[in-house]
Amino acid sequence: MSQVDVFALNALSASIRDLHTARMETGECCDEGIRNAERLLQNTEDELQFSQVLFTAAQAEEAAKLALQLKADARMASALAEEAAAIASGNPAAIAVASAEAIAAGAELAEATEEYQRAREHRERLEHRRDLAQKCVDLAQAALDMLRLRYQYGSVQLSE
Repeated sequence: MSQVDVFALNALSASIRDLHTARMETGECCDEGIRNAERLLQNTEDELQFSQVLFTAAQAEEAAKLALQLKADARMASALAEEAAAIASGNPAAIAVASAEAIAAGAELAEATEEYQRAREHRERLEHRRDLAQKCVDLAQAALDMLRLRYQYGSVQLSE
């Protein structure tokens, strides 16, 4: 009977060691998972900051291109007014000069409009990128919070 008791004690002792080892390994895995989730959150936050910088620069570029387009539009309006005045005067030389200016202003306006449209589209793409980065941050934060909550719940369950 004493041999059975010793055997039972040895088995119980081995089970306790195994449970302790499993608990430690589980804790280490959970800690590693949390560290990975924290790194992922940091990476997504870094991407969000970078995307915001790019978006802000694109906004400034778009504003500059819009200013150039408005300047070209004003030049075109002025050239068209001069051309109308030249036509009204009936002076062929004045009409030719005014028409040449209107053509040049039209070309400048077309180019400025195209550049502005490209800048606007670029800004919209970067705005979308920034919005996606924000969603990634939100998802990474939610995943980290859930992982921490599950780890705490599991720790309490193991302690009981």
